[in-house]
Amino acid sequence: MRKRSGYLAMVTRQTFRTTNRNRERYRSLRIESLEGRVCMAANALDGSASLDEYDLAMISYLACPESYETAPVRASQVAKTLSVIELAADATRPADSTPPTVVDIIASGSLWGPSFIDAVDGGNSNGLGYSLNAGEILPNAGIDRFYIQFSEPVVGFEAPNIVLLGSDPAVDYSIISSLSYDSGNMRGLVQLSRSISRDKLRIGLSDSITDGNQTKLDGDQDGNAGGSFDLRFNILVGDSNGNGSVNGGDLTIFGRALNKTSGEDGYDPLADWNADGVVSSEPDNDLGLFKAGFNRSLPAREPSPLGFPLG
Repeated sequence: MRKRSGYLAMVTRQTFRTTNRNRERYRSLRIESLEGRVCMAANALDGSASLDEYDLAMISYLACPESYETAPVRASQVAKTLSVIELAADATRPADSTPPTVVDIIASGSLWGPSFIDAVDGGNSNGLGYSLNAGEILPNAGIDRFYIQFSEPVVGFEAPNIVLLGSDPAVDYSIISSLSYDSGNMRGLVQLSRSISRDKLRIGLSDSITDGNQTKLDGDQDGNAGGSFDLRFNILVGDSNGNGSVNGGDLTIFGRALNKTSGEDGYDPLADWNADGVVSSEPDNDLGLFKAGFNRSLPAREPSPLGFPLG
């Protein structure tokens, strides 16, 4: 018998009242959540939807599937029992008024090595890439994807509710990207068709994104539903010291980490410009990227404003 998932899987104890000792129809169902935070009582059963001994066997199995020795259960009883339990749960489940928020924006590359990702995931063990901070400059090549981590499952992760803008108004990264959403991990993905090596960027999410109760995204994180999310950051391959230009100061950082591998003392992912987990002077690896970008700076122009209200 397949274990039920979702809300029903949280049921840990059911208590039944009977009108007599002769297994007459059970008249009420009590459900308690796994963490004891919600205690619900529902008089969900009446003369047209009542429980008999077969229903009781099924409910006991759902509550304790690991320890319950299954008794013969008529197939015709299964659908009715589950329907009654779910109706009771739906009728008494407390409404969720907490708005969804953006927990993290993670920059990554589809060709990045796993050892490099381990070095840059910020100690959060997200296993994906850099957790972005406002205004920071990422110095690594190959950035072509952005993960958006939400606080709860959301609806509406689709264009035009997500935008990625650069300094050139003629370039709309949203057009050259694909969007997908992983409801199990509460995480969206913006996948670009090409990587970005130099730009000032803005990623925005509209508060048209909601949770399952239609509560709007709290993008500005003021504690109230509504308000779009807006994050400014930069990419400049080779800019290890984050001053907005690729120059000799970055080469100094590179020299200190030269020939070091991710996990070794002295390894610096900010000098691992090709993001393969090794700081290398080979011309087709890190040093080659530095030479290609030497004396380049971030664009002077700022990204365009978002196309939807911020609050």
